[in-house]
Amino acid sequence: MTDLDFYARAVVDGTVMGLGQDSLPEDWEDRLGVNYVDDVRKGLMRRDFGLVEVSFQRVRGIWRCFGVGIQVHRLDRGVEAVVPAPVRAEFGEFGSPVGFAGVDAAVARMGGRLESANDGGSTYHDQFLSASTNARVHVVAQVDDPGVGGTSVGDVWSIHLSWRKNQDS
Repeated sequence: MTDLDFYARAVVDGTVMGLGQDSLPEDWEDRLGVNYVDDVRKGLMRRDFGLVEVSFQRVRGIWRCFGVGIQVHRLDRGVEAVVPAPVRAEFGEFGSPVGFAGVDAAVARMGGRLESANDGGSTYHDQFLSASTNARVHVVAQVDDPGVGGTSVGDVWSIHLSWRKNQDS
């Protein structure tokens, strides 16, 4: 498998390494390892594994996943620094930058489809949506300082999966 398969599987299946909605923090630790930072505030927790950020909400005393962000733009910091070892072991080498055309083609090969979903909220990013999983792919649309930050127009900035629930914490 390849890095493009990793991104496409997230979009098409709505999961990362087989984990998704309602998964527990320990599930993510088992799958991605122990190299992470937790940020806990007001019934919400963000677990940052580098490339992958997982959001949890405390529901009836249990932390449950409601969203995942794949921070593709962080790859310019170095693959080993941001891609968890279990992800590299399963999907191989990760390249940077990651062009949207490659991700879109990989999604199509897996039977998925991305459609433009721009809402006018940003001139810096275009959004593409998978209607079947509600995955959103954010693509660089404008760069003020070309060559700075390692991304160019057409590169994937991030991929987001969200299943937010409005429940008491």
